[in-house]
Amino acid sequence: MTADLLPVLKANGMKRSERLSERLKDVRGRLTARDRALVEAVWKMGYVTCDQLQDRFFTAGAHSNCQRRLRLLVAAKLIERLPGRPASRPAVYFVGSNARAGLRLLRAEFGRLDLRRRRRGRLQIEHLLAVNDLHCRLIRGCREQGYLLVDWRDQAQLAALGRSAGFVPDGFCLIRAPVGDRVAVAPFFLEVERSPRARKAMLAKYQRVAAYVASGAFAAAFGRRSLRLLVLTASVSPAAEGGWARRLAQVAATAGLDFGYFSSLREFMAAGPASLFTADLWWRADPTPGRQALGAIGASLRSPEGGS
Repeated sequence: MTADLLPVLKANGMKRSERLSERLKDVRGRLTARDRALVEAVWKMGYVTCDQLQDRFFTAGAHSNCQRRLRLLVAAKLIERLPGRPASRPAVYFVGSNARAGLRLLRAEFGRLDLRRRRRGRLQIEHLLAVNDLHCRLIRGCREQGYLLVDWRDQAQLAALGRSAGFVPDGFCLIRAPVGDRVAVAPFFLEVERSPRARKAMLAKYQRVAAYVASGAFAAAFGRRSLRLLVLTASVSPAAEGGWARRLAQVAATAGLDFGYFSSLREFMAAGPASLFTADLWWRADPTPGRQALGAIGASLRSPEGGS
C-alpha cells in the first residue's frame, strides 16, 4: 500500500489495526530489496538496534521511517523483537524461531536447514551490540567520506586465528578509498573492550598481535602487508572509557604494537560519521603526546590496491 493512500484510509475511518493489516499484506506479498537486505543484515549481525540499521540502510534523518519499517517486519514474522529489554534501552531485533517468514526467506536465499541463532546471555548480547555499533557506524562514515567498506568478517569467521595467532579480534574489515588516480585499500582488526583485564594479560595479547603481523603471517592470510588495530572501550562513563583507552595504548606501546588506535566507544559514536577519520579521537601506541585522527585512508599507504 502506498503512503499516499493512508490519509485517504484515515479519512474514511479505517481503524489502525485494519490499516496495519493492509500494510502487512503489502509487506508479505511485495518485499522490497531493502526489506530483504534488512532481514539478512539482522540475521548476519545476530542482534541489532534501529540506530545501527539506520546507519546501514537509511539516511541520517530517517529514524522514524526505519522504526516504522522494523515494526512492520516484526508484525510480518520476518524478524523478532527481543523481549525483556528495559524501557531505557533501545529495542533489539533478531531472527529467531518465531520469525517464520524470515527463516523461509533466508532458507530460500542461503539453502541452510537451520538458520536460527543460539540465544545469547545478556552480557554477550551487549558486547555484540557494541561491535555492531562500530560496524554500522564505519559503514555510514565510509559512505559519507566517499569510501567503501568492502569486506567484513565477524568473530566466528575469524575463529581460526585463535589457533594460528593466539587471539581472535571481534571483526576484520577492508576499507577502499580513491587516492588520486588509484584505489587504496586499508585493512583493520576491530575490537570492543567491555570488561577490563589485568595489564599483564593485555600486554601478552598485544605482543601476540604484534608478533603475528611481524612474522608475515597476517600478510599471508589476508593478502595485505599493513594493518591497523582499532580498539574501542565501553565502560560506565565517558571519563572511564577515555582513561581506559589511554592505558591500553600505553600497554600496546610497551608490547611493540605500533599500529594500534584506542578510543572511547561513546566518543566514537558521538562524532559525526563524516569526521570519524578526521577527528582527534584516538590514543596511539606511540610516544606522540595527545590524541590523533585516524587519518584519511590511503594517506599512509605506499602502494595501490593489491599490495598495501
